Amino acid sequence: FDVYQGRHGGAILEYQAVSGQPPVKGAFDLVALSVGMAPSPDNAGLAQACGLSLDGHGFLNPGPGIFVTGAAKGPLDMAEVVAQAGGIAQEALSYLEGC
Repeated sequence: FDVYQGRHGGAILEYQAVSGQPPVKGAFDLVALSVGMAPSPDNAGLAQACGLSLDGHGFLNPGPGIFVTGAAKGPLDMAEVVAQAGGIAQEALSYLEGC
């Protein structure tokens, strides 16, 4: 694929929409590039050692007293990251206050 500036300042993206087909070209106001994300191959061992389970994709699920967030829990957009971080901090504080 290729990304370059168009005549009027927008982004022109040339990409292969379907494998084996010719590239497609389109104009966009914004292009966000990202790499794919896969769970760590070590998640199964970590889950077993900590008494946790894995979700259907191989990311960690939280357990009693163990808080999972960020890349260990799975891919998130920025709004979810901010919301999850605040939620996990509150859960951890509540847990520690109950100890």
